[in-house]
Amino acid sequence: MTQVESSLGDGDSLGAPPVGSTGDSPEQSLQPAANSEDENARKDFISFLQMCTGFTLLFTAFQTGSQVSELVLSSYDKQHGTSINAYYGAVVLYVVFAMANWISPSIISLLGSKLALIVGASCFVLYLSMFLYPSNAVLYIYSTIIGFGAATLWTAQGNLMVCYSRKDTMDRNANIAWGFQQTAMLIGPLYVFFSWHGKDEISNSDRITLFTILTAIAGSSLILFAFLSKPTTSRNEPFNLSQDQAFF
Repeated sequence: MTQVESSLGDGDSLGAPPVGSTGDSPEQSLQPAANSEDENARKDFISFLQMCTGFTLLFTAFQTGSQVSELVLSSYDKQHGTSINAYYGAVVLYVVFAMANWISPSIISLLGSKLALIVGASCFVLYLSMFLYPSNAVLYIYSTIIGFGAATLWTAQGNLMVCYSRKDTMDRNANIAWGFQQTAMLIGPLYVFFSWHGKDEISNSDRITLFTILTAIAGSSLILFAFLSKPTTSRNEPFNLSQDQAFF
């Protein structure tokens, strides 16, 4: 066999793989990357559901407390001779909330979305604890605090929802988040309906029992927020605006 024939037989001169070699096709080489992206999407979706569950717990407590606040404080007024108006507190809360939304993006830039979420939720826990032993001064102070906290919380939640979503899952995740949010309107009011049915005045024991439970429920959301995982894809990095802050 000549040298040329030998070379052709081995396939080297034509750029073909030697006999018995196994070259991966382009489809096969892309398969691990596709599997990795699917796994990352699954992890992000689990983290997203964890965040939504935390919001359900937090707003189960807050919505329930808000709906009974006037009845609770008017009963407290009759029993202790104070003059506390829950509606005035709500005015302070939502005025501060509206104004704080203008600066909440700067707070997110400073703290990072995860830490901002925890700080915002902590303001809700503090506000609910106020109803254990209410007073006028504390009502207005805590209403101001929760106004800032709510603005920070919602801005951080929106940022994280984007980070945990892909282009093809954004609409789905937004609907899921809304569904979780509305679920919070069911659980607490049902408890109040069956526990306080027919009562025109709320006793100290009823108030303390309810708001101890609500404060604990809101506090449990902090645990879920604290253990949120960082989004997996590099596309999601802007939510963590400081390179020196690991997820915070």
